[in-house]
Amino acid sequence: MADAAKKVLISGGTGFVGSAIVRALAEKHPNFVLAVIDQSPPQSEHILPQRTTYMQMDITSTEALSRAFETVKPDIVVHTAGIVPDLAERFSRRLEQEVWKINFEGTQNMLDISKKSGVEVFIYTSSCCVVIDDTRVAHPNINEEWPLAFKSTIYGESKVGTNPHQQNSRN
Repeated sequence: MADAAKKVLISGGTGFVGSAIVRALAEKHPNFVLAVIDQSPPQSEHILPQRTTYMQMDITSTEALSRAFETVKPDIVVHTAGIVPDLAERFSRRLEQEVWKINFEGTQNMLDISKKSGVEVFIYTSSCCVVIDDTRVAHPNINEEWPLAFKSTIYGESKVGTNPHQQNSRN
C-alpha cells in the first residue's frame, strides 16, 4: 500500500541531523513532498534528495516562516533547526543571546505558525545536552522520561527552555 502524499517541512534540513532525516523520509516515503528551510544552503556532505525543495531562511523571522508555511502547506513539521556553539564556546556566555534567539524564540515561532497553519504533526528534535552535559561518554538510554534540568551549557539551557512551549502547544 502506497503512502499518502504528505507534505513535510523540515527546519534545519541541511544540517547533520536534518539532512539525515530528509534522506530517510525520501527513501522510506517516496510519495511525501519534502521541503527544507535552513539558513545554510546544502553542502556536499549533506546533499538533499533531488525532489526536495530548499528555501533559505531564518526561523527567527515570523514573516519568512509564514510565507514558507503558506507555500508548502505542511501536514508534518520536523524541527531540527538550532545552533550549537563550537566546543570552545560551549560553556561561555558570549553567544547566549544568539543561541536563545534561535533555539528558543525560533522554536516558539515554528510552534506558533505550525499551530496556526493546522499542521497535523510537529516533531521536535534535541539532544542529550538537555539533561546532561557530560558528552565524554555515550548516553544511549536517555529518553523523554529523564527529568529536564538546566545545565551549564547555553545550548542545553536554551533547549530545556523550549520544552514547556512544545508541551503547551499540544492543544
